[in-house]
Amino acid sequence: MAGLVGQLQISSVVGGVIVLLTTILRLFFRRHRLWWDDACALISMLLFIIHVTGVFIDAADPTGMSNPTKIASYYLMASTFYGVIWFARLSMLFSIIRIEPNSRQRKRLLFVAANFALACALLVAQVFWVCEPNPAWRKASIPQCPLGTQVVVCQLISDIVSDCILMAAPLKLFRNILDKGLRRRLMLIFSASIAITIVSSIHVAYILTGKKIKNLIAANTEALVSLVVCNLPVLVIAIIRIRETTPKHDDGLGTSRISMEVVETVVTLSDDSE
Repeated sequence: MAGLVGQLQISSVVGGVIVLLTTILRLFFRRHRLWWDDACALISMLLFIIHVTGVFIDAADPTGMSNPTKIASYYLMASTFYGVIWFARLSMLFSIIRIEPNSRQRKRLLFVAANFALACALLVAQVFWVCEPNPAWRKASIPQCPLGTQVVVCQLISDIVSDCILMAAPLKLFRNILDKGLRRRLMLIFSASIAITIVSSIHVAYILTGKKIKNLIAANTEALVSLVVCNLPVLVIAIIRIRETTPKHDDGLGTSRISMEVVETVVTLSDDSE
């Protein structure tokens, strides 16, 4: 048990460092063009920090805390976990909305964003309406609400549907990119959201086992992957932009040969659409 608690604390610290670095770097690259996707990424990062704080409180010696504190810690972790996941998804979705030139498609995606926010609220509320009518778990030395298959099914379905939407949403947009190599890279980057579903599947399996520490480790991993994936497109595009705008050859006249198509594409993806 002590070994698992140590793993939980280490994974929380490492995850926190990775989340902080990737999000701060993202905000640095986007500092002159901040938009809703960046705000969602920042909120997700802050919620992750709160989540990790709750993990450390929960992983501390349970004999030194009152029962209400332990219950509050559990609810804090559960609520912020969903917040991290769904604000990360909203960040990815708003990144697509930001670069989508078609106003009709933007409205559709904004409707999807509203549904993402609603899904987050419902999943958080579900934890309370499942746990509150069952007071037995509150009396345990380490409170762990038995969420059951209802929560697992809702979480898994919402994860699969939302991640499929995130993978499908930018496909039409990327068809307009003439550089096939760049198009494949960008599609691969935005398709990384499938990693969230994969980790989520592992997480829900641990929810069903009722093993709290392993469940928390899986939850931390899912939250970490979500934030890294939401920051990944911005970071990679920024790196591509830097590489492509770096002079590679001087023809003696002070001019540099740069792949203008790639630069223009990346600038379009990095800047707010008009």
